[in-house]
Amino acid sequence: MGWRLAAMGARVDCMRKAIRVTLKGTISAGILAVLGFTVFGAPVPWQPVVSTYAAAFEAWLYAVGVKFPVLLAFVVGSLFAVGYFSLKRWWRWVWRDRHIWTLWKLREIGVAHRNAALQSTAEYPKWVEEMERWRGMVLNHAEGLSHEFAAYLRTLDQVRPPPSLPPAISPDHDLRRRNMSEILVRMQEVLARQTGLLD
Repeated sequence: MGWRLAAMGARVDCMRKAIRVTLKGTISAGILAVLGFTVFGAPVPWQPVVSTYAAAFEAWLYAVGVKFPVLLAFVVGSLFAVGYFSLKRWWRWVWRDRHIWTLWKLREIGVAHRNAALQSTAEYPKWVEEMERWRGMVLNHAEGLSHEFAAYLRTLDQVRPPPSLPPAISPDHDLRRRNMSEILVRMQEVLARQTGLLD
């Protein structure tokens, strides 16, 4: 349940950020459009009024043939620039920060699960089931960041000594806790660099 809440919280947080970016982009595009119309737009009421049909027709042709294309290009370019950077930031939040945020929460959950003291062997099957589910979600979100990160967590060729833990109820329990400890250490190493905690 804990990792499901963590994933849900990450999605909600990213959606809030996406909405903020979209609103900022819309407001910025509107301001740029108004400025562009003021500078490049068709003649406005306070411009000199033409006195002949020929001058009026010439002014109309100039507005349609010169000013309108420039205005259109200015507005389209502004909307494209705002949209591009908004989508780029939105992609970064959705596909990167969401995974990073969830992996930090999963690491916190994993530490608590590894440190849990089992009172009897009857509790062990449930512990293993939760541990494997946790590992699957960790690898899934690590894959969302990069294939290399997921492979780094999946292939435990070397396992460092774990911290002091409650007594294990079986050799298999001890082995699984050692593997969890190594995954947790590697998660901390990579996530700390991704979030700027380490140079």
